[in-house]
Amino acid sequence: MSDKMNSHSSSENSIKEAVRLVAESIILPEPDFSISIGWAQSYDTLFQGMFEEVTPESNIVIKASPYGRILLTGRGGGGKSETLNRLIKNVVYPDSVFVLIRLKLWVQSDNEHWDALATNGERLSYLFRRFGEPHISPQQLDGLSPDLKRFVVIDGLNEVSSTTGQEIIFALEDFAQYAVNTIVIVSDRLVRRDFITPGRWELGMLLPLKPDEVQRILEAAPKPSTDFAMAGVSERTLLSTPYFLNTFIKGEGFDGEDNSSQFHSYFVHHALSENEIATVAKAAFLAYTSSSRTFNLDSFESVAGSEITQKLFAAGALRHVGDKGSFDHHLQHDYLASKYIVNHPDEWNPPTFSAATFNASSFEVVMMCMEQLSEKPKADLFLRRLYDWNLNAAGYSIAEGRHKHISKEMLYVILAVFAERSWDIFRSSADRARDTLGLIEAEEAGPFRNARGLAELATVVRGLPSEESWFDDWRKLFLLFPVDTPPTNIETVLKDEDSVIGWTSANVLKRLDVSEECQLTVRSLTTHNSATVQWRAAHVLGAFPSEQNIEALNMSLASEERVRFGATRSLIEIAAKGSEDLKIQAISKLVESIDLVTQTTWIVRELERALFIRKDLAPRTWTKDVRPILVALQRSTEQSTEDDRWTKVFGRLANEYGI
Repeated sequence: MSDKMNSHSSSENSIKEAVRLVAESIILPEPDFSISIGWAQSYDTLFQGMFEEVTPESNIVIKASPYGRILLTGRGGGGKSETLNRLIKNVVYPDSVFVLIRLKLWVQSDNEHWDALATNGERLSYLFRRFGEPHISPQQLDGLSPDLKRFVVIDGLNEVSSTTGQEIIFALEDFAQYAVNTIVIVSDRLVRRDFITPGRWELGMLLPLKPDEVQRILEAAPKPSTDFAMAGVSERTLLSTPYFLNTFIKGEGFDGEDNSSQFHSYFVHHALSENEIATVAKAAFLAYTSSSRTFNLDSFESVAGSEITQKLFAAGALRHVGDKGSFDHHLQHDYLASKYIVNHPDEWNPPTFSAATFNASSFEVVMMCMEQLSEKPKADLFLRRLYDWNLNAAGYSIAEGRHKHISKEMLYVILAVFAERSWDIFRSSADRARDTLGLIEAEEAGPFRNARGLAELATVVRGLPSEESWFDDWRKLFLLFPVDTPPTNIETVLKDEDSVIGWTSANVLKRLDVSEECQLTVRSLTTHNSATVQWRAAHVLGAFPSEQNIEALNMSLASEERVRFGATRSLIEIAAKGSEDLKIQAISKLVESIDLVTQTTWIVRELERALFIRKDLAPRTWTKDVRPILVALQRSTEQSTEDDRWTKVFGRLANEYGI
């Protein structure tokens, strides 16, 4: 027994020593910013800026009680990584043991390894083994003395794809459920995530630096600057972001209009010409096609050239990460990628947007694209192309004042789309629509946010001023009510290459009384040669429960990913709206085709979200109705931790809708 205890003590001391070495290797930047954190009860109040409490960052550990799970959100450059470093250096160490997992080190090969992992336990072990500092396993952490507090700190959930990020959340939830005396802290961008047990997570947002804190930093800077005193509103807003304030006081070039102009100033300051910036922009964009913040340096240099690459290293913009390379801050990389995209309108398409945003995980690139599009027609076109790929990306691109780059007509269109979606049958779609509306700071957004139904929204849309003929055409289409006759040219409008007309048509048709003959036309489009047209058609059919539409949607489950996504949601919609017989048929088709659905992880996640529909529209026996889908998902995954996941989803459904 004594030998066993000595062995345990020796192992624990070795881990503590490894933790000490990591803690001492963390170098905190100067100056030391004082960051406040706003705490919210839910994502709804977080996006609305309705905080129940605002605390200094040193209170993070206190907020972790009683469940030991914290998710910190913030905008790019807001100081998330440095906040975690200070927390480890000043609060966690030396009284506790920690494992720091930096996801910015994720590379393309990690995607392949990750996809091969089947259980939450395997995924957590991979994170510890591949990225953990120090290199200890979850089992070693769990084997420490029960009275020794442990911290698992995940820095940069937004550095991986949205699907991988969600899987990391689930793995952490599974771990935290049983871990002894352990606190899990995750940093992420400002985006809504899903939790199996939402009430066990504390949500915090890193707030902009207060004006007096900015002034304090500036006055203490080695080179006092008079620029801040003359700065306008946009420049002062930028300086409230730790990253840009730090750049400003170091004198590394400061333009101050927005993120993009600031980074352009930075690269010019470090002796890159406009042609060289364009060249390295291409290399930066191509690096993102590997779905990683780190990249092969030889490949990068083959595009950027050795001279430019060395300039970037000399400036500190590029750094070595093992045998690969990475930009010093991901916003530098984002800017260059956005620069390439802006200069290549012929590449404004789904593959480009997916690569630059890590499959819609991080929208900073498209936001910076919008900042650089000073001509409204080009900005409008860019927004239309985004809309055809991902509506949420379109909304984020005009958030935080960027709406000034687009025409007022395109602003009205996007606001109207999000307003109508805010009472969508699928709760996740409604939540995300309200989130995005809250981020669009345009004065015109107020009436759209306040609309409480289609009638009120229609009143807002009727009163919008415009002399543009295309907008009048859109308005007539959007204002069709359930009592109105559907357009006679259904096929033409659904196939329209303009996303504004194509998707507005799809959304409007769902609220009209569409005849069987018209539905036949829509069904014919589910086999069109354009995946976008197929997706629109599948979207429409969900509003019209029938055997024929169920069969067409079932066939669409074998199509391209976006079409499969639309068909999956529409089958759930039919199950919610249709008769008892049609409900059974729709669910049976999903169960029969569950292997097609589970081929793509993000569609599985969207299926799970789709099960949570508006309570006022849910059938009385909804939990029992959709149970076969959960059973099929359990059988398809054939993993104990995934079984547990679907059991918990069933429990959430039962709590929400009854049994």
